[in-house]
Amino acid sequence: MGEDLAPYLPQITTLMLLSLRSTEGIVPQYDGSSSFLLFDDESDGEEEEELMDEGEEEEDDSEISGYSVENAFFDEKEDACAALGEVSVNTSVAFLPYMESVFEEVFRLLECPHLNVRKAAHEALGQFCCALHKACQSSPSEPNTAALQAALAQVVPSYMQAVYGERERQVVMAVLEALTGVLRSCGTLTLQPPGRLAELCNVLKAVLQRKTACQDTDDDEEEDEDQAEYDAMLLEHAGEVIPALAAVAGGDAFAPFFAGFLPLLLCKTKQGCTVAEKSFAVGTLAESIQGLGAASAQFVSRLLPVLLSAAREADPEVRSNAIFGLGVLAEHGGRPAQEHFPKLLGLLLPLLARERHDRVRDNICGALARLLMASPTKKPEPQVLAALLHALPLKEDLEEWVTIGHLFSFLYQSSPDQVVDVAPELLRICSLVQADSKIPPDTKAALLLLLTFLAKQHADSFHSALGSLPGDKAQELQDILGLN
Repeated sequence: MGEDLAPYLPQITTLMLLSLRSTEGIVPQYDGSSSFLLFDDESDGEEEEELMDEGEEEEDDSEISGYSVENAFFDEKEDACAALGEVSVNTSVAFLPYMESVFEEVFRLLECPHLNVRKAAHEALGQFCCALHKACQSSPSEPNTAALQAALAQVVPSYMQAVYGERERQVVMAVLEALTGVLRSCGTLTLQPPGRLAELCNVLKAVLQRKTACQDTDDDEEEDEDQAEYDAMLLEHAGEVIPALAAVAGGDAFAPFFAGFLPLLLCKTKQGCTVAEKSFAVGTLAESIQGLGAASAQFVSRLLPVLLSAAREADPEVRSNAIFGLGVLAEHGGRPAQEHFPKLLGLLLPLLARERHDRVRDNICGALARLLMASPTKKPEPQVLAALLHALPLKEDLEEWVTIGHLFSFLYQSSPDQVVDVAPELLRICSLVQADSKIPPDTKAALLLLLTFLAKQHADSFHSALGSLPGDKAQELQDILGLN
């Protein structure tokens, strides 16, 4: 419903605030003893949980030994946090009059003893920041900017504190995911005041080094499969924050911090590491290269051997991540990367011919497109271009259509005459993707621009290639290009 919810916000927020503040479901326990009842294990699924009384005791409460808290009490607060987060993002400016009171109540729940409530509160606070940023974009003003800065000044430190001190992995994963979302939405404001970037990098290093509270397990305690899976997921969530930081801080500012992450990531690509560790490390490296941009050139000598080795791994996900990394390193690595282009083509072209996993093939196509665009000659090699186009359309990693679209634009601007020899492939691709709603409109437009050039400047070659298509497809393309 989005902003259509605006007329109902007074009622919605009133009810939600009542839920957040409610103590209904908390029942005092009287047994005359001096000991307090503690919470049962949160995971045991019992109907009631015991909560230690941590506040000051009134004289009338001298016989209270603790509190019994019904599970529904926590469920209600968890649901209220989730709902308020969603409503704030979707109503944006209309939610501003209610933001302060809602923010304060949700922030208090970071101390709640139930992990699902803490998790929901952290997520909602991140959404509040995103909602405030959205409001600043659509309705810029000093009060709105001040509100966003004030929110970030509380939320980001609370996230760092949670990563260090929270004992439940699920909560820490939610915090890291929320932090990634806040970085992508709020940008450089997230890194204020000065020094925040260094603090956030130290937090992520602590996760990579297993120095956080939720990773502090007894050495004698054998990890079960679920525990190991949560550990791997925790690393993945931390790995997503690193490239987000790179993109927000900018390559030059982030490069010194990336140098600090590099040994921690490279050690997880070694022979004895698990597939999950290799996939995480290689994927994080690849995404970080993209965020670093031109600043990645200084790391080519350290990254290239690792990515080349990972591109030959048996696991397709590791291969896919490595090949994506090689592509973005070729795109952004400048002259240090260009020196290795023959070696990269020597790997990618044979691999494209024999690779059977669709995602890996799609990433090879993306990497080849980046190599062609980064060529110092600005002239695509005919053999490479033909092999790439022959492998299209993409089947699984559809995000690489954006890269392919950039290649079409590059060909049109730099050397349109060179596409005459691949006209049949271009027409075949166009006939397959033109009606596909999953293909970005910009990619389709760039391809049509190339074909229009061919039709006007190389009419014989164009019509010869058009004859290779089924009659209905050929007619459809002529209609689209306005050639009838």
